[in-house]
Amino acid sequence: MNGYSPQLAATNNINHLDNVEQVIINNPSTNLHTIILNHTGDIRDAGSGGNLTNQWVSVIITGIQTVPKPQPVILDFGSVGATNAAILWSSVPDLSYRIQHIDEVTASDWTDEGAPYTATTNNVAATVTYTNANAQRFYRVITDN
Repeated sequence: MNGYSPQLAATNNINHLDNVEQVIINNPSTNLHTIILNHTGDIRDAGSGGNLTNQWVSVIITGIQTVPKPQPVILDFGSVGATNAAILWSSVPDLSYRIQHIDEVTASDWTDEGAPYTATTNNVAATVTYTNANAQRFYRVITDN
């Protein structure tokens, strides 16, 4: 706010008039944001003869939304030799995923296929092994909580 012309709209500048600041991030990215509070000059306590003092602050952050984890999409599935299949799925780096299988499409108890996979890129590929006894199997990829 311009103290000499308070009727004008506020601008983005250093505020030397009051102790209230508002920061608006238009179209924020999904990146991590760091908030740093600082000031110019000294902070002096008028009640103790102008000695240097600390300034207590409160920070209120609004508009934070929890974004649901995107569900993986199987992009490719194919045989690799006689007893292996390769699965390629979409992923988010640093999220963990599990491959699960059932032997009957009407079954409801999915079984984990090995250890979870932690994504390092936007796609993850893994190989699963099967035998002739379970050559017909249904697979899915889920995010690991």
